[in-house]
Amino acid sequence: MINYLITSMILSAIGWLAYVLIVRRKAVPIHQKWFIYFVVISSLIIPIFAPQPAAKADEPALMPKMAFGQQLHLEEIQLQHLCKCENPNFSHRVIYRSNTFYNLVLEHKQVITWVILVALLLVFVRILFQYRYLHRLVARSRKADRWQGKQRYTLLFPEKAHAVGAFYLRQPYIIWQAEMGHLSEAELAAVISHELSHIRQLNTLEKSVLSLIQCFWLLNPVFYYFRKELDLISEWIADRNGSTTIGNAKAYAQLLVRMKELQSLPLVSPFKGKRQHTLKGRIQRILTHPKGHWAYPMIALTAVFCLQIALVGALSARVDQTLEEFKTYEEIYLEHPEEEECLYCTDCHTVCVPGE
Repeated sequence: MINYLITSMILSAIGWLAYVLIVRRKAVPIHQKWFIYFVVISSLIIPIFAPQPAAKADEPALMPKMAFGQQLHLEEIQLQHLCKCENPNFSHRVIYRSNTFYNLVLEHKQVITWVILVALLLVFVRILFQYRYLHRLVARSRKADRWQGKQRYTLLFPEKAHAVGAFYLRQPYIIWQAEMGHLSEAELAAVISHELSHIRQLNTLEKSVLSLIQCFWLLNPVFYYFRKELDLISEWIADRNGSTTIGNAKAYAQLLVRMKELQSLPLVSPFKGKRQHTLKGRIQRILTHPKGHWAYPMIALTAVFCLQIALVGALSARVDQTLEEFKTYEEIYLEHPEEEECLYCTDCHTVCVPGE
């Protein structure tokens, strides 16, 4: 399981690099979103089918990497005295060199494990509480059914102030406020178009699935970058719909600025960004409307997929080897915590301490 998680995180980093260098600058928002979807899915699925290379009998099981440092200068006669093997082989020796960081991890291994498990439990419980809150919000709010074209939705007028936003809970809902009545008909239509775009993008489902993926990628920084990007891309797409409805990019940008920022809910897609720099970026994109070409994300997607397929076997094998190295390090540390440097025989599992 640990091998799978680490390998999937490394594969996601390959997709992140392609996204930052190519897709984010050369693709339109919808293509950016589909590229991120692909990277997340491929990074989670490909490691499941990673080939497991068979270990060769004539090769050492471990190599002197990571914390193990450089080769110690021992004569063959010294090794014969230190090792229990009949014919000691230097190539089958792992060099152990004490590492402060690994020692600290091993000393607090149980605490770290419990912290991660509790964090995962909190992520899952948080999802349940978010849906429970939305159910209560629907039950306690005044409702009004509306139509825009063929799209039916329900306006919610909650007692407590929330940002205008949209979510899907068996049917589409838009959280509304009484002060929205001060907007013009065109502005109201733009706000509704914006929120219905979030409904059509299935943003509530997207946020829920990402919360579940977080249980696997709790320690993956790429996941948090992609989650933030998906939120921003969803706003860009919704802003495009709202701007088209109002028919004037500058008027829509002014509407964004005028909207009052209220409290937002985790599974709700708010009309106004939570951060000032996010709002500024949205306005700049509305006014400039940068272009993109479908070829760039397709080329990047193909390259990422081929690279992930090509590297997954070697990555999985290297992760396995690293985990074995760390396991060996742990065994040596528990048996000889005071030693700064020693040899470990992978044949007879003997710790050989120079000078003994």
